[in-house]
Amino acid sequence: MAYSPTFSLWITGLALTLGCTLVSVDDDGAGSTAAEESSGGTGPTTTGEPTTTSPSSGSTDPTDPTVTSVDSSGDGSMCLAPPVDEEIVNQLFITAPGLSSSVRAGEATDLRLVWIDNGFPDEVDACVEWSIDPVDGVTIDAFTGVLDVDASVPDGTIVSVTADLEDGRRLITADLEVYIPLELDILGFWNELQQLPCDGGPAFTPEPTIPELVFYDTGEFTVTWTPFEVYIDYWGTYSYLEGTGALVLTVEGGNYVPDDIDGEGVAGVVDGLLRLEDMWLGSAQEPVTPPACGHVFE
Repeated sequence: MAYSPTFSLWITGLALTLGCTLVSVDDDGAGSTAAEESSGGTGPTTTGEPTTTSPSSGSTDPTDPTVTSVDSSGDGSMCLAPPVDEEIVNQLFITAPGLSSSVRAGEATDLRLVWIDNGFPDEVDACVEWSIDPVDGVTIDAFTGVLDVDASVPDGTIVSVTADLEDGRRLITADLEVYIPLELDILGFWNELQQLPCDGGPAFTPEPTIPELVFYDTGEFTVTWTPFEVYIDYWGTYSYLEGTGALVLTVEGGNYVPDDIDGEGVAGVVDGLLRLEDMWLGSAQEPVTPPACGHVFE
């Protein structure tokens, strides 16, 4: 049985950690956020300045030499993250969960700073102040990096995000696109049960099966024979007409892309099973059973 994801590409969970809002320490010991220093107060700005929800200031006196900067979350806590390694700093980039560059309208999204370590994304624990260029209906928490997008924000709206790492050590920017989530019966994670032979004979259990076919509400899909952390064999976009069942898969990249993919056919969900007919997701790298002309997933 499928269930609807809340993601985009690269799936599988990476633990989310919180960033921290950078503050300066005045001569009298009182901290103030960078947003407060530029705008003269807290809260979202309306014109000319990045839009944030700024945490309140605090009074601190750090003694640990490994602490990057002094930060207050508004509840008395401080950012005590050590400085990011120099070799990592220039590799960092901003992403939503699942390494996505899209955010859903009507939801709050935790943004992250990550880098690719030996082929896998790795999130850093760092002192960061988040901000965005002003967009009606969109705000960001300067301390946590939670981006809140109102349901009224139009599909395709671009939100420009900045992460100020360690009080100016590096400014990292990204453009995230707002999307209206699709509502389709094929959405979710599917595990292959059977394949449909090209001669119209009975369905059979293949070896190996495809344990992960995923249709995302962004209009993206992924196919993976051997799931491991965030590894995916290939991915792309799809178009699907629920009324007729017409499904078209367009491959856009991958670690392993079979040369015998037939991405056009008919799809439908009946009694919790997804059936793909007159199409082929490709042969595995070491197939035992021959190519076929359809798939059945649960």
